[in-house]
Amino acid sequence: MKALVTAISLILCTTVPADENWPRFRGIDGQGKSSSTLPDKISKSNLAWSFKLSGGGSSSPVIWGNKLFIQAENKKKSINLYCINVTDGKELWSQELNTGDYHTHKFNNQAATTPSLTENEVIATWYDASKQQGMLAVFNHSGKKLWEKQVGSFKGKHGFTINTANAKDRIILSHLHQGTSYIGAFDIKTGKQLWKLDCPSEDVAYSTPLIRHINDKTTEIIVTGPSIGMMCLDFDSGKLKWQQRKAHDKRTVSSPVEIKIKGQSYITGSQKDKQYTAIKLPDTGNSGSIHWQERKIGSYVPTHLAIENRLFILQDNGALSEYDFINKKRVGQIRLSGDCYSSPILIKSKIYCITRSGVLEVIDTANGKMTKVHSLNLNPPEDTIWVDATPAVKEGRLFVRLGNRLDCYK
Repeated sequence: MKALVTAISLILCTTVPADENWPRFRGIDGQGKSSSTLPDKISKSNLAWSFKLSGGGSSSPVIWGNKLFIQAENKKKSINLYCINVTDGKELWSQELNTGDYHTHKFNNQAATTPSLTENEVIATWYDASKQQGMLAVFNHSGKKLWEKQVGSFKGKHGFTINTANAKDRIILSHLHQGTSYIGAFDIKTGKQLWKLDCPSEDVAYSTPLIRHINDKTTEIIVTGPSIGMMCLDFDSGKLKWQQRKAHDKRTVSSPVEIKIKGQSYITGSQKDKQYTAIKLPDTGNSGSIHWQERKIGSYVPTHLAIENRLFILQDNGALSEYDFINKKRVGQIRLSGDCYSSPILIKSKIYCITRSGVLEVIDTANGKMTKVHSLNLNPPEDTIWVDATPAVKEGRLFVRLGNRLDCYK
């Protein structure tokens, strides 16, 4: 039995190194997975430190080494980009980013974007109302701004949010909104735009691009949006490799995720009306066909998780469902205590979910089924309207953003 448990643990974590960083929204390649070891039961006794931010925001924590980065609103018509020591929760530095008089939808905020990281750089985006432009900047890990540039205007009733992805000294930005939209690549060292693909759009896409490393020589980008459906672009040139317009026709917030089963790759995603779509990719990666499409089972905001053939979808209403991905059947469901906008993450065999009211709920997936093992009220600050940031994990520590407070559990 002990050997079987060890084997299962290895299968769950084969794609995630033990000493992983958490370099973008939902960690490495947006998988939302970690091989860290957390206590069997998270309780208040596990709270290592708390840090008070200048204000609220949906920006989720990202981590490289012993440094955590996150954005927060303040009262100065700007937002703060923070760098915090992972070990003791002390501020290492912060930078103000001007937003001006910028009002957002009640379900969004000025500090909604999550930075992305490399070993040396911090990539930040925000909206500057005084310039009426989306902004992109790169800092080093010591807080020095290396460059800043405007990336285009924005039109959309929910407000600006762009989460970047990066690889090979290149930033990938999906700027899809109700205006002059595009997908582009920028040199991380200079800010020079390397390529741009115009993508006229009738609505906003808030999903984070997915970068796929097919082999040592081939890398591609998956982007989703209401007017493009699902697109696969060549990483080096930005040229369109394939497009599946039927994948999405409404706003996308949930981000695309790659699922690999016995050497076969699929891309899975959802949209506003909870339509779920999975695209099957051939070995060559030159086209994509619909493997599964079904309405009402997908999520609007939370991004999905997968363990081999086991697909987990957390809907906004707090229903966590498990599906047999190949056979397209639901095999289990657990109701959480409240609605969820935060995306679930998988730590070894356990799924960690946070409700909008700030309750941490932990579901074990071992033994082939879902079992709720415990929950904890994280007691958000009194002025927190809701909790929607996604947690981060690093070396046995869980980092949770609750409005204007960042907590570390270990």
